[in-house]
Amino acid sequence: MSETAALILAADRGIDLSEATALQMVRGRTLLSSSLERVREWPVDRIVVVLGADEELVGSRHDMGDCTVIVDPEWEEGSASPLRAGIDHLLRQHGVTAAVVVDVGQMASDAETVGLLLDAADEQPSWAVVTKYRYKWDAPYLVGIDIWPQLLGREGDAELDKILQAHPDWVQELRLDQGRPPRVRSREDLRMLNRA
Repeated sequence: MSETAALILAADRGIDLSEATALQMVRGRTLLSSSLERVREWPVDRIVVVLGADEELVGSRHDMGDCTVIVDPEWEEGSASPLRAGIDHLLRQHGVTAAVVVDVGQMASDAETVGLLLDAADEQPSWAVVTKYRYKWDAPYLVGIDIWPQLLGREGDAELDKILQAHPDWVQELRLDQGRPPRVRSREDLRMLNRA
């Protein structure tokens, strides 16, 4: 029986942040705490978290007992590295055939949105299903096992949305009539979210 994994990419340090993005506080909680709470409600079979920056500190501040934690020693290379680390791990797990990928800096989507992604994949099988918020793609992304080997060869700041945009034949869209969830990459992003 095939399984779907949630893959939380939590390895980076943003643009001008002093600590890992995962440790940044929004409304009194770390971004990773908020992501884990949301992702634990998703209709997935397992959760994989990829750490990098400040990984010992991140690990010590969060309850990840029900998650598989991967440490990416090459996280400073760019956004492609933690994605590679997570996909490489999943390729070695028997029975996992799809991953719902989200960045810890984005306010994780709710279980309903992820359920719609999975339903879209069931109705019209494709290699990837991307969430399109009005006019823009953003996480979560559902990525099937058939294109995982293609992702392993990426380097630098090759973000998943850019990779998929370069291969439209791999993709179907889940269109949502709402704005994209906020994303934290900088101190200014944090200030804006904490003022809201």
